Amino acid sequence: MSTPDDTTTTSVNKSSPPLPTWMKLAVEVEALGPNLYRSTDTLWKPKRARGVFGGQVVAQALMAATKSVDDPDFLVHSMHSYYLNPTKPTVPVTYKVDKSKDGRNICSRYVTALQEDRAVFQCLASFNKTQAEEFDVNHAWNPMPNVPFPGTAVPDDSDYVAIFKDFNTFAAHQRSPMSVDVYFYRDRFKNVGKIQPRLFLWIKVKGGPAQDDPQNLHRIALACFSDFLMPSPIFVKFPQMRRDRSFTTSLDHSIWFHAPVHVDQWHLFALDCDRAVGGSALNICRIFNANGTQVATCTQESLTRAKL
Repeated sequence: MSTPDDTTTTSVNKSSPPLPTWMKLAVEVEALGPNLYRSTDTLWKPKRARGVFGGQVVAQALMAATKSVDDPDFLVHSMHSYYLNPTKPTVPVTYKVDKSKDGRNICSRYVTALQEDRAVFQCLASFNKTQAEEFDVNHAWNPMPNVPFPGTAVPDDSDYVAIFKDFNTFAAHQRSPMSVDVYFYRDRFKNVGKIQPRLFLWIKVKGGPAQDDPQNLHRIALACFSDFLMPSPIFVKFPQMRRDRSFTTSLDHSIWFHAPVHVDQWHLFALDCDRAVGGSALNICRIFNANGTQVATCTQESLTRAKL
């Protein structure tokens, strides 16, 4: 199965081409002054959510951090963040960037997102330059799950079962500015007691970065959707925990990029609840391209209050 050339590693800088429509609507930030940026358009608050979609704030903060890095050879390779307060959809978000480190091969940016002088989100983003091949090692503990590829029939003996794929109708109902193709799958188990807290999504962004666009744009777009359904695997394990009778919120979010990303192509998001206890759940998302390469890993702790 063909995928884009993995050597495409252009960054985002002042000479970058105009943003694609979807990203201009959802994740663009404008410069207000040195190391100070502000959201420019729609902030999306999903139904029943306490505030703006966390992935959008993650992506905007990462966009602000990226704009403050002048050298186009630096690519974002990790980000660690905390959701501090609900973000209002009616008030622009201001992003204050602290240039924590500007080294020869690594630079770091500390970003605080503010609304009405109140911190709603904080993150530390790290950028590095691609290392020479002689220093490269390649290892992955978890192989890509054999989830049916989008548009193909699910074999009767498959370990997975499709849930639904009509995300765009859902997104339009939620008035989301984001446009993607999504196919949902979960483990197939005849014994409900053996169902694992796992969820699988094939995602391809529409109206986002094209193959030749800067690599950091692709990573920012992926970061946006890395927050999508992160708290959900526990609801697969315990279907009696009805979402409409439960309270769930994300506490933090981390992402590591391992390889070039091309969000205009299909990526498999394999979500798993590693541990749930005391009203919180630790969720892990491993993201693979269509060739089976793990391009990113995400973790998130979520707070869940459910009525069984």
